[in-house]
Amino acid sequence: MFSMSKNKQVKTMETLRKKYEALGEDVSLEKRNLTKAALIRRAYMPTLILEVADFFSFTKEDMLAEYKRAPKSRASLRSRIRSK
Repeated sequence: MFSMSKNKQVKTMETLRKKYEALGEDVSLEKRNLTKAALIRRAYMPTLILEVADFFSFTKEDMLAEYKRAPKSRASLRSRIRSK
């Protein structure tokens, strides 16, 4: 199984957080809803590691909240991977 040192994990997560914070302004709600509808019509679903409620409506704020949630979900994720 893939293993990464604790120091490298922290640096990777910090880099990810900085990228989330650097995201531009969210598109309008109308444009987001149009995109969401188009993706649903095409049965598009990206591979997600963690379960995410209403992925297609994500905003920058939602991404930052997920970043904060991820470490709390790590133990749950590990147990799911081991059980498969």
